[in-house]
Amino acid sequence: MKVQIKPALEREKAHFEAMLAQYLRELDVEGDYPYLSLYWQEPGRFAYLLLVENEIAGFALVRQLQESTAHELAEFYVASAYRLAGVGHAAAQALFDLHRGPWELSVLADNLAGLGFWPKVLPAGAHAETIDTPEGVRYVQFEFVSG
Repeated sequence: MKVQIKPALEREKAHFEAMLAQYLRELDVEGDYPYLSLYWQEPGRFAYLLLVENEIAGFALVRQLQESTAHELAEFYVASAYRLAGVGHAAAQALFDLHRGPWELSVLADNLAGLGFWPKVLPAGAHAETIDTPEGVRYVQFEFVSG
């Protein structure tokens, strides 16, 4: 199974909107995603489609953090039909190889699938910290270096 990541063109934004809606439903997050358009407007933001045999299998949104040299994996989604087949692992590794250096990613504490997935994918020595926000949101933040 050939997994690729491809920079998304703005005309492909509709694919993102449909997948984002499903992604947010799976996370029990209400509302829309106000930052999507910025990925085609601001430097340091990167929208990728995940492809399996040239079929869209998911997406990734990456941004360069302004306050550091790190990249943040802001959002990462693999459609249910492609899960448990190595697609997420291969796509994540391709992203980390493309943007070498320090990374951050966060997983909501009640996202058990994400909390099970990321420690298997991240390099040995990745740092994990549980954070509670003033708004009452708990998440686990991972920091690591790729390359």
